[in-house]
Amino acid sequence: MLAFRANSRRGYGPLAAGTVGTIGIVVGKFYLDSGAAGSAWIVLLIGASLWNAWPVRKAGRRITGK
Repeated sequence: MLAFRANSRRGYGPLAAGTVGTIGIVVGKFYLDSGAAGSAWIVLLIGASLWNAWPVRKAGRRITGK
């Protein structure tokens, strides 16, 4: 879901962070056989999801009072 309409949301940054987090979970859990190492990458994956879900601010005109 991080790739879905990425160019109209936050760009490809959350997708890259989510991919790194997912690879870190798999490597930490299965290659290193460490539950703690795999679990540490979950923070990055959750952060990427929150980053992608945060509403995008629309660029608009500012009222300056002049």
